[in-house]
Amino acid sequence: MKDYSEKFIETLPASERRAYRQFESEVLTYHLKRRDKNDPKSPFVLDRRNALLGHQNRETLGKPPELGKQTTGRSTTDRGEAEFWVIQHYAPKYWRELHATGSKVSLVQLTVQEAVERYIGSLYEKDPNGGADPHLPRRYKSRVSKLKRHVVPALGPMLIATLQPDHVTNALDTMLVTPREPGRPPKREAMRSTKKEALKALTAVWKYTFPNEVPPFKKAHIAKDNRPVVRPDINANNLPVMDWELRELTKKGVLSPEDVVRSFVGAMHWTTQVSTIRHLRNVLLNGVHILALLIGLGVRVSELVTLRWHHFNFDELFVLVPQSKLAKGPDGALNKDPYRIVPLQQSLVPWLKDLMRIYGILDHRNCASFVVQLTRKKIHSNVPASEDSVEGRVSKMLKHAGTKIKGKSTHCGRATHVSIAATSGKIPTHLIKAFVGHSAFNGDVTDAYFKLTYAYLKPEHRTYLTLPSIKDVTAKAKRFKPNTDG
Repeated sequence: MKDYSEKFIETLPASERRAYRQFESEVLTYHLKRRDKNDPKSPFVLDRRNALLGHQNRETLGKPPELGKQTTGRSTTDRGEAEFWVIQHYAPKYWRELHATGSKVSLVQLTVQEAVERYIGSLYEKDPNGGADPHLPRRYKSRVSKLKRHVVPALGPMLIATLQPDHVTNALDTMLVTPREPGRPPKREAMRSTKKEALKALTAVWKYTFPNEVPPFKKAHIAKDNRPVVRPDINANNLPVMDWELRELTKKGVLSPEDVVRSFVGAMHWTTQVSTIRHLRNVLLNGVHILALLIGLGVRVSELVTLRWHHFNFDELFVLVPQSKLAKGPDGALNKDPYRIVPLQQSLVPWLKDLMRIYGILDHRNCASFVVQLTRKKIHSNVPASEDSVEGRVSKMLKHAGTKIKGKSTHCGRATHVSIAATSGKIPTHLIKAFVGHSAFNGDVTDAYFKLTYAYLKPEHRTYLTLPSIKDVTAKAKRFKPNTDG
């Protein structure tokens, strides 16, 4: 004699039976829980606070009427009995509810791979050049790459409605990439920034599939990198002749000249406030100096945190920037130079001298300490500051100043540097590409490569950017009113 579950499956169309079996398995695996997880005698409940079961309250299991005489208030503490009840009554019941609403049943059956394909298809637009084929905008190419390379291989067969934080955390922890640096293993663990981008891409797929629901994997844990990216060390004051290569640049999130001044003043005002908080007395008062370095050098935050004092040459006014990303030449060969030359702006020198005063550094030439640290105890540490911590501090200062650009924290300094350099008239575009470590500026120049040494730098390359002076920023900070809009 067939049980109720088998009879119910026979009533389903053949195309839905496999999806129902998977639905039933997901309910048993992820939604059948004890009311009190710490009490082994607690009755079983079904957690319906998710996309799969409709974001409703938890439901305590009771003996289904089709299994015999109903006992009022009957529940169970036995997992085997609870699973039997789910299979015979609750899973079919919820499936019928989904069909009754008609709004989610097709989405519930979607796997992650199918949801990704639907999402990617929605990104294509008409070709702006009049072509017949759909066009994928450039801004989405990185996101699509993360989905195809990382998300689909790890999570593709799972139902998207049943994704949990543990699923996504495990996928991120085991994410591997093929590095471009020479001498690395063919596969290595992905950097934390890559994992963040993959999580953002998966979140975008979820929001496209379930527009009104919060992703259940929003709190997926991304472990911090267990290794700082520190290049082989070179002293800028004892430099052999070296060659440099170029990479790509995009121009987004630029601060206006007025916003640059307000950012500096707001950063100094924020730093002054922090200095009055007792439990933060070990925090270095160098927030405005970090902002000056980001805008003055146009470097990535991953490069900023690995800068050492002896990378600066105050006599010749140039900096050796440790490259966090290495470029390929026109022949496809990888650039093996771990550093690139960046001119040291004259207006940045006073900020660096003041930062040396804060750190108590008298001679930078033989000082291998990192330029950016966040606490006094780590001024001479051999471990660079965390990128996340630096980004967080810059973000707080810009919010305090009211100049924070949505979705940007430290990158706005880099974009601002490039914008000022491009409009100064003192430096050609192909040199901007060299200084920032990119191969294309705003998509409007060729990707021609050339060799560059520090001897090529001209005097005007050191004066195309003017930062606010310490004296002016200090004076304005005394009468500064912070942003209160959050």
